Amino acid sequence: MWETVKYGRTLRIAAMSSLVIPLLIVILFQQIWAWMIALLVLWIIAVGCVTEWSIRTSRTAILQTEQLKAIRILNHHRHDWMNDLQIISGYIQLKKHDKLVNSVERIRDRMFAESKIAKLGIPSLVMFFQSFRTVCNEIQLDINIVDELNLAELPLAIPLETLSAQVQDMVWTYVEHAEQGLGEPQVLYIAFENYQQELCVRFHYEGEIRSDSDWSSKVKSALQGQFVRVEQEQVPGSLHMYVSCTA
Repeated sequence: MWETVKYGRTLRIAAMSSLVIPLLIVILFQQIWAWMIALLVLWIIAVGCVTEWSIRTSRTAILQTEQLKAIRILNHHRHDWMNDLQIISGYIQLKKHDKLVNSVERIRDRMFAESKIAKLGIPSLVMFFQSFRTVCNEIQLDINIVDELNLAELPLAIPLETLSAQVQDMVWTYVEHAEQGLGEPQVLYIAFENYQQELCVRFHYEGEIRSDSDWSSKVKSALQGQFVRVEQEQVPGSLHMYVSCTA
């Protein structure tokens, strides 16, 4: 998909740059003829058609990618629900009512957590959290939204998409530097909280960071900006990200 988008962007730049050619012809002849005007008009029309085609192609590629991502998310949730229904059905048949209650409460808690994520306020970040399980098996995310926080309602000093990109970059930094081959998937806990006129995003990794990795420099690279500060804990893999609010 990104190859198509990059190709379309390059094609648009080349098409716009080619407008210099008819202008150079006019300059070289130092006189404007009717055929020059016709050539310039046709050239502009051609550039417009190429630009429109490349934009539509890029949009189609992006849309198809998002549709495939949504399908993967739905299939993953369907698989989870089928597993839950089979477990509940088994407890009912075996008349294990105590385990049945615990299973229903676990499903309820998961639904409540997913509902809070869906109301986080940044669609790209919500989609990232919802689809992460379909693209990464090494790390599981445990998201905690304190007081049903909606990031879109906070007067943040940075754009919402910038915040979304930084959080996603931080998650992939954990994936890149996590110790592999430990058996069960490790858990990355992420908490969002409105804390003393700042947004606090807490990262805590229940796993091991590779000793040979440049962890600190990667964190600084992923979380940087005028209105962003980072406090790293002594425990490797734990840090707090603070984003200033304008009011």
